[in-house]
Amino acid sequence: LAAALWVGFSVAAIVLCLRAFGLSWRWAFVALLWGPIEQGLYVGNVVIPSLLLLALARRLGGMLGLGPMLKPQNGILWLWLIRQRAWRGLAASALLVVGIVAITLPLTGTGLWSEWISGLLAYQQSQQILTGLYGIGLGRWPPAWAYVLIAIAAVVAALRARGRKGLARLGLASVIASPSLWSHGLVFAIPELLRLRGQWFWLAAGLCVGGWPGPQAAIGLAAAGWFVSPMVQRLTERLLPQATAGAAIHPLGRHAVQRPRRVLPKSPSA
Repeated sequence: LAAALWVGFSVAAIVLCLRAFGLSWRWAFVALLWGPIEQGLYVGNVVIPSLLLLALARRLGGMLGLGPMLKPQNGILWLWLIRQRAWRGLAASALLVVGIVAITLPLTGTGLWSEWISGLLAYQQSQQILTGLYGIGLGRWPPAWAYVLIAIAAVVAALRARGRKGLARLGLASVIASPSLWSHGLVFAIPELLRLRGQWFWLAAGLCVGGWPGPQAAIGLAAAGWFVSPMVQRLTERLLPQATAGAAIHPLGRHAVQRPRRVLPKSPSA
């Protein structure tokens, strides 16, 4: 019963997220077959329903405080409230975390919290011995100092944008900065992948399915779009007009470049 309820909730959550990102009902259900989503549903990982934090941020910014409690790297999304100067949402987010800790403390005690932190540190130490524990995370290959610089650079670059665009970029930055990353963790890159046009989108989506160097190349392609997207698009339209002539090759159709119609309303605090 618990497994059925969790899977049902996860499917409903990811469909709602995809709709909020601009996909039609048809594309939202087809996307359930995409490798990262399918894997997340198969293993029952919390990353799938936690994508709701990204999808609902413009409406319920205070919910972003739950992010670090589910996945530490989700704390990066918290910076969006600061970037938006959504001080009420930031305060509500902090109060939500404090409230949950205070209410559950009689049940958990301080021991489980310290064990959780110790578990994270133990996992990090195990990665030095079993590098496979990094998954497809970028931290597996460069030195630690280089990985930290890459993560900081990604967050700073993402913070250059505001609003919906900035939120999507911080989602991708959280993927880049993830200390360990498995395929299902790529779902937080979906909004940025959808910003890629035409065949660039399908290339990145296809690269996400599989091992090295596909997912890493897809992440790099999406991040590169922050800086070279207009230039690449103009060059593509001149040299390969057939590549962008049909809007139907993109799940967002004619809204692939514009803001999607299916978006959740902006909250007063954001």
